[in-house]
Amino acid sequence: MSKPININAAATADSMFDSEDNKYIYEDMSHSGRINRPPAISDSGTDTAGSRCPRLAAVCLGLLCVLLLAAIIVLGGWFTAERDQLQSNYNALQKEKDECDLAGKTQGWRCFSSSMYYISTVKKSWSESRQDCRVRGADMVIIDSREEQDFTEMLRGDSRTWIGLSDEDTEGVWKWVDGTVLTTGYWEPGKPNSNGWVEQNCAVTGSAAGKGWNDKNCQESHFWICEKQILS
Repeated sequence: MSKPININAAATADSMFDSEDNKYIYEDMSHSGRINRPPAISDSGTDTAGSRCPRLAAVCLGLLCVLLLAAIIVLGGWFTAERDQLQSNYNALQKEKDECDLAGKTQGWRCFSSSMYYISTVKKSWSESRQDCRVRGADMVIIDSREEQDFTEMLRGDSRTWIGLSDEDTEGVWKWVDGTVLTTGYWEPGKPNSNGWVEQNCAVTGSAAGKGWNDKNCQESHFWICEKQILS
């Protein structure tokens, strides 16, 4: 016959063991003032590395903002300068147009490129013609392109007109009234051809033979063409 288990005895034994354990724990606390526990694993290294990333991102973003601001300032200054230059060019062209229109209506000047031209209605010698141009704030025409030559041909019509070209200083060395030596001429075929017994030291444009320049005696009387810069 089996014996009944004494449950109270087992529980009493467990209580004794628990009491012993608590005794040791209490004794340990009485000596050290704290309960000894296993050291916790520190994750401070992970926290430090993680905190650096937002700081670096903030610094990079700040530098990018500074660079963008500098670029905006530089481009803004460039666009402002370009706008001012365009406005200045427009104002100059408008002034040129207004001056040309006024001179054409009141004084008989014609505009071409950046110059104004006046053709006389009377005939005079070369030197007298030049003096008249100077009184008008201009000088005799200097032709330095095919386009300008074609314009003066249109302007003169069927008349011969003095131009600002002569070789009075040195025979055979043709110079414009501003002192520059002729480099490109639009002479008629066979011209200039001073015949030796009559000096032909001044140039006209147009003749009975057609278009082009011819050398004539400076005392002859012809129409003339004056030229001055529009914005002079």
